[in-house]
Amino acid sequence: MREIVSLVRAGIRRARREFTGIVLLTLMLGMILSLSLTVNQKTEQRHMQAFREAGLKTITAGFSENGLAAAGLTTEKLAERLAKAKYVEAVEHGTAMSVYIDYGEQEITNRVLLVSAEQTKLNYRVEQGAGRQPLFEVKIGEGEIYVPYSYQALWSAEIGDSVTLRGTDETFRVAGFFEDPLMGGAMMGVKTLLIGDADMKRLRESEWPEGEVEKYGMVFVEKSEDCPWNDAVFERRLNEETGFEDYAGMTLTESQSRNYMLLMTKMFTGILAVFAGILSLVILVVIGHSITGSLETEYVNLGILKALGFTGGKLTAGMLMQYVIAASAGAAVGVPLAIPLVGLVNRITLPMTCLVAADDLSWGPCLLSAAGILLFIALYTALKLRKIKAVTPLRAISEGREDVYFASRLQTGIYQRGLDFWLALRQLVSGGKQYLGAGVIAVLLVFFLSVTTEINDWIGSDGERLQDMFCCNSRDFDIMYHDGTLRPAIEALIEERAHITASYRSIQGYIMLNGSQTMACVSEDPETYTMIYEGRTCRYDNEIIINQFLAEELGVGIGDSVELSQEGKKEDFLITGYFEWGNDTGNNFAMNTAGCERLTGNIPEQMWYNYEVENKDAVAALVEEIQETYDASEVEISDRSIFDGMKIIVDVVHGIVGLIYVIAAVFVVVAVSLVCGRMFRREQRNYGIFKAVGFTGEALRRQFALRFLCVSLLGCVGGEVLNVLLAETCAGIMLSMIGCTGVGEQYVSTFSVVFPCVFLCVLFYLVSFVNAAKTKRTELTVLITQ
Repeated sequence: MREIVSLVRAGIRRARREFTGIVLLTLMLGMILSLSLTVNQKTEQRHMQAFREAGLKTITAGFSENGLAAAGLTTEKLAERLAKAKYVEAVEHGTAMSVYIDYGEQEITNRVLLVSAEQTKLNYRVEQGAGRQPLFEVKIGEGEIYVPYSYQALWSAEIGDSVTLRGTDETFRVAGFFEDPLMGGAMMGVKTLLIGDADMKRLRESEWPEGEVEKYGMVFVEKSEDCPWNDAVFERRLNEETGFEDYAGMTLTESQSRNYMLLMTKMFTGILAVFAGILSLVILVVIGHSITGSLETEYVNLGILKALGFTGGKLTAGMLMQYVIAASAGAAVGVPLAIPLVGLVNRITLPMTCLVAADDLSWGPCLLSAAGILLFIALYTALKLRKIKAVTPLRAISEGREDVYFASRLQTGIYQRGLDFWLALRQLVSGGKQYLGAGVIAVLLVFFLSVTTEINDWIGSDGERLQDMFCCNSRDFDIMYHDGTLRPAIEALIEERAHITASYRSIQGYIMLNGSQTMACVSEDPETYTMIYEGRTCRYDNEIIINQFLAEELGVGIGDSVELSQEGKKEDFLITGYFEWGNDTGNNFAMNTAGCERLTGNIPEQMWYNYEVENKDAVAALVEEIQETYDASEVEISDRSIFDGMKIIVDVVHGIVGLIYVIAAVFVVVAVSLVCGRMFRREQRNYGIFKAVGFTGEALRRQFALRFLCVSLLGCVGGEVLNVLLAETCAGIMLSMIGCTGVGEQYVSTFSVVFPCVFLCVLFYLVSFVNAAKTKRTELTVLITQ
């Protein structure tokens, strides 16, 4: 054992550069992987914990009291019906107000639910600027309102801002923020806002214009512990037994809420986890190259050690321990270094997730993953060290190898013009195996950087392409006419300024599909569904198109039938195609107005008028003019600008891509420096020969860097081949995280191909050029010592 320890100590001293490089690489890998695992686990744990702390149940449902009254029901009666259903543990009910609001000068397009926590018996965690505390310790004063943390990202919310109920003269002052685990995330359309009990009573006792402010009843259903069904099945079976969703304006299960709330977190951690996998391969390539170089440069010493009695097993164990110690040191430092990053990420993502996740590390998963990395590295290293057995004292006399230069069958000419390049190329093809590791690193990094750049480039700086995914049909802007007599005048204005090329009506809402409340789009012109990528549109009154994400979850496909139900009426519909629509993270379908009439017996009275115009440049000014001319109670208008949560998605994706480029740059610097250092020690005698025949240190430096430039160019070719073959698949997987499943769009762009290649090539050249500074210090005396 003492001999092995001596070998390890000597090896570490002799190869300090490689040892330090591997420590740095594994440090970064451990840090990235720990960050990904911790953020993912802690946010999920916080959602489950906050859900119970707030008093929320398995299913939360909201009902228009006017709608219930029309069916001869009240919230209390419906709660009693639900309490008698199978596997129902408890049912609670409360009141709310469904309203449209203006946040400062911003018109919020989605409804919000005004809730009095005292009436609904909910205990949210709130913040008044001095710290977070349970709601029951806070008194909400009259005229005060609490908004979810996501409003900080969506509307740059601050304490003291004003919130106005649209269609009324009721204005509230923002007194603080609260953690809403039900639907507070930035990607959730409907949000909950908290007001005091006195304000809630006053609002509910007042009469309000129909459509702007609506009284709501809330029901919270908890399933029993012995229920064998998951949340989705429980909701479906409960609806089959009670029919409660026929009257619901909104329903949300705990698992659905978790999927929506953690959408940004899962996207962030998922991409980081994939990148960590790529970096793991890079580390193995570096270790493999280091071992191969060590065996070549230390061949004589290994032979001498064998002659002195060291066995192949002892030599293998000594070198194996060197790499295991380096990797262990890196992981031991990298894992705890993720702790401040976890806190930073939690603070950044709080406005997106609306969850106050813990900042401590998930030590169990992190240590387990670190152990797995170390075990994999140890096994790979042991496999690469098998060549030590072939070392013998006799072969060591001749160093056990041939000269690497000009020994390849692939000979290239050497010409006076561009001499540096031709010499570098000759050296490269003559010793290709030496550069294989660097080439593989370039292939892996170019491939992953290209895919992420494609996603970033495809989304764009303002998210226009992603916006298309959240618009299931084509239009330039939409208008809802609350006063129908205004339509002729407004359409005349549109025709004059922009020339209408197409107009039709559509509406979005929830319809029961196979027993579950599902987002639906209903259009009177089904040919305007532009995102269909398989099958055809729904032309007849018994057809629908469906998001493939939802179809796979239901176990159906094109040609299958599904059951739609609304207000107690049921009809079977045929699936004719898959389309792309990002609303409700892919849980959606679309149909035509004939199908809606077949299902419910009528077409909705109020629908959005969708307009396409010839002069696209006039749209922004036109929309602004209509908004300034008409009151929101008369006309609502919506253009194609980014919706509330879209900017956050765009910012998150851009941020992730930027972070990946920074990490990739650090890895390239460390990995290429290790390869360069090993090669320089191996080639010192050759540099002495070159200097003896007249080459300057600067020329040798250029030749050295040119070799790595050529390697990076070849790696770029390999990476882009993988990119062309796999880009759409990888991009589709990433976009499926936000409910976008179509693969009909070509994701590869010129920028996404060129930029990663230029980035890697410049980095390879600069890092190798800096490392090649040692060639200037090489003296002719090296020929004597060698």
